[in-house]
Amino acid sequence: MARKIIVEEADKIPFIIQNKRRNHIFDKNEKLVVRVVGVKDNIVHLRAYAWISNPSLEFKAKAILREAVHKRLSLIH
Repeated sequence: MARKIIVEEADKIPFIIQNKRRNHIFDKNEKLVVRVVGVKDNIVHLRAYAWISNPSLEFKAKAILREAVHKRLSLIH
């Protein structure tokens, strides 16, 4: 469920793009990949890998995505 929320919220950010040159990393038509990078007690650490159309927008994209995902997950609990 968390992966689905991350992907849905990332799709709303216009400067997250699909990089055609490196699409071997992604499944067909995916803009980003969400991977489990760690597990501890009751915590599962997920990381989204995405391409940004302008590198100077990286921080903004991270902030927008984190806030949106946090809001969506807060509604569940």
